[in-house]
Amino acid sequence: SPALLCGEGEHLVLALFNAFAFFVYLIATPVFYGYLLFVLVPKRGLYDPKLNANFGFVWNRFEEKFYWWEAVEMIRKLGLCLVQVLVTDPIIQTNCAVVIVGILLVTNLMYRPYIKFRCDVCEPEPQLET
Repeated sequence: SPALLCGEGEHLVLALFNAFAFFVYLIATPVFYGYLLFVLVPKRGLYDPKLNANFGFVWNRFEEKFYWWEAVEMIRKLGLCLVQVLVTDPIIQTNCAVVIVGILLVTNLMYRPYIKFRCDVCEPEPQLET
């Protein structure tokens, strides 16, 4: 809102929430996923009951040997976010996004990391459990 004074009152509170969200999404989440996928899973195994019950949603849609593919998905999303934030020209943004998505699509088609074939060829939709 143009009525808010920068660095004071409500703006300061919103800025603090923004800093917290920035930390959680850009730092804590990738670090946690990295620890989970590259430290805990190799140590305990994919079928550890407690680990699978709490975090199985991270790797259950992938073939067993590609349990870590969520890290590739996170890198793709990070790349698209960086293009959106750092590149101002819409034509260059579009070209960069097409390259990033194209690279991941080719990689998906080469390795076929998903359990379901339709997920190898298109963006998977979240499945709600009933």
